[in-house]
Amino acid sequence: MKNKEFLQEYGDQGVEFHSYYKFVFTYRSGELVVFAGGDSDNIYRCNLKPKMTVKELDDEACILSASHGGLELSDWSWGDDEG
Repeated sequence: MKNKEFLQEYGDQGVEFHSYYKFVFTYRSGELVVFAGGDSDNIYRCNLKPKMTVKELDDEACILSASHGGLELSDWSWGDDEG
């Protein structure tokens, strides 16, 4: 699944903060798990909330990967809609 397809399918899905480790935020909703983050210089500028939609999360801190039911949803190549 390409990043654009992922956001079209899951963008309105609400997710809740689960954990944070080494500049990666984990958000969950049922079997959907989304990892978002950045580097140490940028991550502190993110305006993250305990509950967000997947689209809001991507707007604030680029989504790195996601899974649903334990299956990887995409091999990310963000910034490249062909990835």
